[in-house]
Amino acid sequence: QVKGVEEKEKDEDEETGASLAFEEDTSDEEVDLDNMNTVGDIPMEWYRDYDHIGYNLKGEKILKSQETRDALEKFLEREENPSAFWRTVTDHKNQREVVLSRKDMGMLLRMGRGKYPSKESEFDPYFDTIETAERNVIHPVTNAIPAKRSFLPSKWEAKRVAYLTKAIRKGWISLEEKPKEEEPTAYMLWKEDETTVRKRKVQHIPAPKLSLPTHSESYNPPEEYLLDKSEKRELQQLDPQDRPFNYTPQKSTSLRAVPSYRRLMRESFERCLDLYMCPRSIKLRQNVDPESLLPKLPPKSQLRPFPTSLAVRYEGHRSFVRSLSAHPSGQWLATGSDDGTVRVWEVRSGRCMKVYHVGGKRVEAVAFCPLPSCTILAVAVDKELRLLNVAVGSSTLKQQTHATLIAGELAAKERLESGQKGAAVWEILRKREILLAGATESVTPEGEAQIDDDPKVPLRLPEGLTIHHKGPVKSVVWHRKGDYFAVVIEGESHQVVVHRLSLQKSQSPFKRLKSGKVQAVCFHPSEPIFFVATQRFVRVYNLAKRELVKKLNPNVKWISSIAVHPQGDNLLLGSYDKRVIWFDVDLSSKPYQTMRYHAAAVRSVAFHPKYPLWASCSDDCKTHVFHGTVYPDDYTKNPLLVPLKILSGHTAKSDIGVLSTSFHPQEPWLFTAGADGNAYLYI
Repeated sequence: QVKGVEEKEKDEDEETGASLAFEEDTSDEEVDLDNMNTVGDIPMEWYRDYDHIGYNLKGEKILKSQETRDALEKFLEREENPSAFWRTVTDHKNQREVVLSRKDMGMLLRMGRGKYPSKESEFDPYFDTIETAERNVIHPVTNAIPAKRSFLPSKWEAKRVAYLTKAIRKGWISLEEKPKEEEPTAYMLWKEDETTVRKRKVQHIPAPKLSLPTHSESYNPPEEYLLDKSEKRELQQLDPQDRPFNYTPQKSTSLRAVPSYRRLMRESFERCLDLYMCPRSIKLRQNVDPESLLPKLPPKSQLRPFPTSLAVRYEGHRSFVRSLSAHPSGQWLATGSDDGTVRVWEVRSGRCMKVYHVGGKRVEAVAFCPLPSCTILAVAVDKELRLLNVAVGSSTLKQQTHATLIAGELAAKERLESGQKGAAVWEILRKREILLAGATESVTPEGEAQIDDDPKVPLRLPEGLTIHHKGPVKSVVWHRKGDYFAVVIEGESHQVVVHRLSLQKSQSPFKRLKSGKVQAVCFHPSEPIFFVATQRFVRVYNLAKRELVKKLNPNVKWISSIAVHPQGDNLLLGSYDKRVIWFDVDLSSKPYQTMRYHAAAVRSVAFHPKYPLWASCSDDCKTHVFHGTVYPDDYTKNPLLVPLKILSGHTAKSDIGVLSTSFHPQEPWLFTAGADGNAYLYI
């Protein structure tokens, strides 16, 4: 029908030369402007899953129409009004049907022929242009004042010309045409040229060669290569991938008597599969001097002094020596063992000055107070922390120690009377007042302590304090001022308790830590910073502000020990997975250096308080000594870590080696304590 109308209109144009003479009949429906859809030209499929189809001019939703016509209704409508049926189009956006008028049809036909929609318009597509360059024109196209730059040469063009001139003079740009390369007249007929193969980057990677047969694969192997019954049984019990060879050596009288190999096809298939599945690549060998890849370290002779040899052995304990501590004066050394004794030694001579029994319980940790004016020794035994006056040195030193221990007695009584309770219970020990069963302490005329193993004889403890906790005490560490000290307790809550000696007061700063059980704690040497090492993280707290400052992630499975550099900006960690981690706390929360030089679990790490030395000990019965120089004033320099010496001497017991290490407070000497029941001094 559309084709018939088109031919009819074409004939009328040819005969009359007039425009399309259609009667204008508009559709009966009028557009409701208020309910017109205003979503714009977008795909209506976007509203497929909604109950509306758009929005009107007021911003209200236009609900979808529920009226649907089936095929029968459409057929009846076409029969009733056939002339309007084929001119009816559906407006999906406004949900209505529109009947096109004859004028609309004419516009569509003219547009289909490539003409203008309406012939009535007087638009001339070929009108003459307006010439604006004539002199008699009064006004230009615009009345804008000409810019000054239109009268001046362009500076950008001048720069470009200067650059091109310089490039031509220096030969960067050549004005001469390059001669075309002549194609060779001769070429290789049966083989490709090497240059062509190189251009294609085709690399032939040969398959790895099979290993040559050994003596055991011979038909007549020597007797030492044959397996007996026990060796055959052990070979069969191993997994196929763990066996040294996948055959059993056999001896034959001649080569003709050798049977066929039953795994021949299987192994050939596996080799072809490996060659097909495993990628191979050619890597060019680089001629690099291996020495140039190593870091340039200063010679050891320039890094002296550091401990190199064993000087003194402290023998006397009957079980593991778990902890040791040197007095700030450097004259005394205390050791704690699993045999339930605490021994005080003279450092230079190795003589045992005192032996204290703790009722047969294991001593977890010992630590001297960092004040050189007193001889207070903290001993961790089960759920108790005992502050003992070891009574070594001059009488003045003993009196000062006694005064320090009883300084907070009055404040403790006032707190007790007011009903204030702390995180631990303090108890005062006086001479001839507290007697514990288990062993006795006796001192010979030379000053050496003797051990009495009779359990019926009571033990007389020296003057001191006992702090009772809710759980077993694992470790104890002092603040550098000697008034505060912290302990780590086994348990789910209140794992860290901080004590103050001058007030005999205890408090637990952390009720429960989300990152796991606490392994070790440490004080910052100069700032109110507290380091808490859990199993996998290290939390840095500001005690003055009572907030978490930083969380360090050493990326280890289980942290065993912690040590802080004397300047406080570097941290050293030891872990049970054979790693030693160095942290630059000011730089990042990730490790600066992770070292894996121990063959077993790392038990303890320590910094020297004066010399640039640090050490770590492990269950491999070795203690490694390092030089570590830090540059706190120059952030462009990284810490200098140089290995110096590997010290050995302890023997392993129950797969446990060196348990603790500590430096001498004054000299570049190192103490170690091991599972063999001995403590050593290296100088």
